[in-house]
Amino acid sequence: MIQKQLVQATKEILHFLFYWDEYIINQLFLSALLILLFGRTFILAGLEIVKKAYRFILEALFQKEHYDSEHVFALQTNTGDRQ
Repeated sequence: MIQKQLVQATKEILHFLFYWDEYIINQLFLSALLILLFGRTFILAGLEIVKKAYRFILEALFQKEHYDSEHVFALQTNTGDRQ
């Protein structure tokens, strides 16, 4: 039983190694077909992800800028009190 499974697995591996180019071409064809069929959905989802990432980056930069300005103001206030 195990020997048959090993032989079958070896056959599948050898088939993949010798015919990998056909496998890749089939996968590319399938991917192209899926993009043609569902391309608009994928593009819209991708744009939504980019938009959310852009908004997240802008919010993070704004918060950092706000923190930096408060930190500088606090430093100026603290040094001003000491003088």
